[in-house]
Amino acid sequence: MRRGLQKFATAALTPIAVLPAAALLYALGAVIPVPMVANALTASGQALFDNLGLIFGIGIAVGLADGEGIAGLSAGVGYVIMAGIGRAMVPEWNLGILAGLIAGLLSAHFFARYHEIRFPDYLSFFGGQRFVPIITSLASVVFGLLLGWVFPPVSAGLTALGDWMARSGVWGVAAYGALERALIPTGMHHFLNGVVLLLQGTYNGVHGDLPRFFAGDPTAGHFMAGSYPIMMFAFPAACLAMYHEAIGERQRRAIKGLLLTAALTSFITGLTEPVEFTFVFTAPILYVVNVIFTGLSFALSYLLHIRAGFSTSSGVFEYIMNFYRGQNVILLIPLGLFFGALYYFTFRFLIRRFNLITPGRMEEEGLDEGTTQMLDAIMSGPGKKQAMGEGRAAGAVEAPAAALINARSPLPERARGVIEALGGLDNLESVDTCLTRLRVVVRDEGKIDEAQLKQLGSMGKVRTGKNIWQFVFGTISNDLRAEIRKVMKAEKR
Repeated sequence: MRRGLQKFATAALTPIAVLPAAALLYALGAVIPVPMVANALTASGQALFDNLGLIFGIGIAVGLADGEGIAGLSAGVGYVIMAGIGRAMVPEWNLGILAGLIAGLLSAHFFARYHEIRFPDYLSFFGGQRFVPIITSLASVVFGLLLGWVFPPVSAGLTALGDWMARSGVWGVAAYGALERALIPTGMHHFLNGVVLLLQGTYNGVHGDLPRFFAGDPTAGHFMAGSYPIMMFAFPAACLAMYHEAIGERQRRAIKGLLLTAALTSFITGLTEPVEFTFVFTAPILYVVNVIFTGLSFALSYLLHIRAGFSTSSGVFEYIMNFYRGQNVILLIPLGLFFGALYYFTFRFLIRRFNLITPGRMEEEGLDEGTTQMLDAIMSGPGKKQAMGEGRAAGAVEAPAAALINARSPLPERARGVIEALGGLDNLESVDTCLTRLRVVVRDEGKIDEAQLKQLGSMGKVRTGKNIWQFVFGTISNDLRAEIRKVMKAEKR
């Protein structure tokens, strides 16, 4: 199961990498003083956020199908079908990430099962990879209808919950904060927000916690204040925790940009998707903790008589701009520092205790300390010889001098040599890769010639299961995989 989660997490990193770009465009649009440029940047960022479901569906499908474009096309088709059915049945519901996740998983599943299917000659045009978008489309119709059928009772339940929350004091505020966060991956949080923030309560002819706050209602703002400590402090602290729990300095360097941008996006704009989607699907225990802590933040804000509001989201800009409108708003700073520390230490403990899959922990799992040090040395350049010596002392496999020479050999030649060292094409079931490792599944691991692999440049090995091996070839691994697959496809013909 963990191997499947590892592959899913790696696949999900591609669409996740789009989120900081979207948020950055959105944030720049908020601060650039030239209206035409600002509007264009804001519209660009918003367009990406509006189409996250499509982006996630395509990215996940391509990742799970080992880069096959037809899987991404099939996921895009599936998402469009589900979204279209959703709009027809429930016009106000944007299926978003939920539909994208379903479409991506369906497409990857059908690609793995049917991409080599053969039909009679008169139907041969629809065989092979062309059948994948067809079967994905049919399945997406079924899932779209199911989602549309499930929505009405769920929506009615959320409306009733929103009514209860609005009149239940601290318990209602806490429940709102927790449930709103829990519903984000499904897109249903918009309905809860619509009930609580835009409909409940009346003051001078306006309804909802948000409009009443800006109209000067002295009782409004409790359903927004609790989000500031989470967006401005807790999520950046969660990013720092994931950075510190990455395995090896090389991994920290690789994820630094992603997590730093996600943290700044949350702090500045209050947009949290770049942070949350790094762990919501692959480390759900962290998301459960996030939901509970968010509810606690809302409850404490209420008990401290803090009222604060926002027009779009609870980032630092809105905090400053709306400071004078609220009550005890300054208390959000120490409260935020408390939640920042709480998230940081809790996330670090859980990630380490349960070996959770978070950015920086997807690629190095299973490598011994010596091999990790050796890889860090290879990537960093200076100090390479010293670190290689430390790797040998820790038990890593030493790459012989000949391997450095062989690493410069023509890539197609190296690929055929690796195939031979793995026991030949008949022994090779599948080949995949990450940043530095060639991941292979073989039929008979007794046929693997490790000495030959070392001569071809393998600097370390990890056995992650029966007949499942990972060989460390460094940054050439991805190109090596591509060449091996070319040979495998040519032999199949």
